[in-house]
Amino acid sequence: MNLIKQLFCKHNFKFIRNIYGDEINLHNGNRSEWKCEKCGKTKYQKQYVELENELHRLADTYYINQQDKWIEDHKSELDDIVNRLKDAAESGQYGYEFVMTCDDDYLYRYEKFIKEKLYLKIDVTTISQNNPTIKTRKIDIRWI
Repeated sequence: MNLIKQLFCKHNFKFIRNIYGDEINLHNGNRSEWKCEKCGKTKYQKQYVELENELHRLADTYYINQQDKWIEDHKSELDDIVNRLKDAAESGQYGYEFVMTCDDDYLYRYEKFIKEKLYLKIDVTTISQNNPTIKTRKIDIRWI
């Protein structure tokens, strides 16, 4: 069943890790491991994923977009995202998860900022609904 699923899947590969040392030889010279979020298929690629470059790109894009009114109004929260991603990168992680309670409009703008301005991947899962407009959500932000 898994093989059939993998054959017809429109893969959405997510970076898992860089490969180092002798393990590179075991994977025919490939230096990074990727896994499809939908079917679980694993693939390997020749290049490393360099977090330092991603960190510089994130800082530049964030600085350029600070004039946006919504960003200006939510600067401390967005600074927190950038700082958490920087900490995650420095410890070898490619993202982080947290829980947020907010309304749909705020979440829409938040997601839009993360995707369109910072070019990051964001996954949102609703955990509970406090009332018709306010929901508690698990947010997962990743470099790739």
